[in-house]
Amino acid sequence: MLEIISAAYIFFIQSKSKQLKSIAMYKKVLTIDDAVVFLNDLGYPVTKSTLYENTMKKTIPFQRFGKRKLVFSPDDLSNWAEAQLTKITNVDVTLK
Repeated sequence: MLEIISAAYIFFIQSKSKQLKSIAMYKKVLTIDDAVVFLNDLGYPVTKSTLYENTMKKTIPFQRFGKRKLVFSPDDLSNWAEAQLTKITNVDVTLK
């Protein structure tokens, strides 16, 4: 039974990795759901509601497609996440 669970978990991790690669390589723009997966896989944990909040505050790079659809550039999101993680790391180092 444990072997089946382990195999399922390994398959899940591999499919997650493939999903991130396929999102980044084949899509020039990401939907909000894709952006959540992309950022979480980059190591920046974010929820869909937090992403919406950041777009309302205009603290994250995004564009509107039409009146309601939000789209994100993988390169812009990657740079933004790196900058956010750097800020967090700098604050942690300063506090110590």
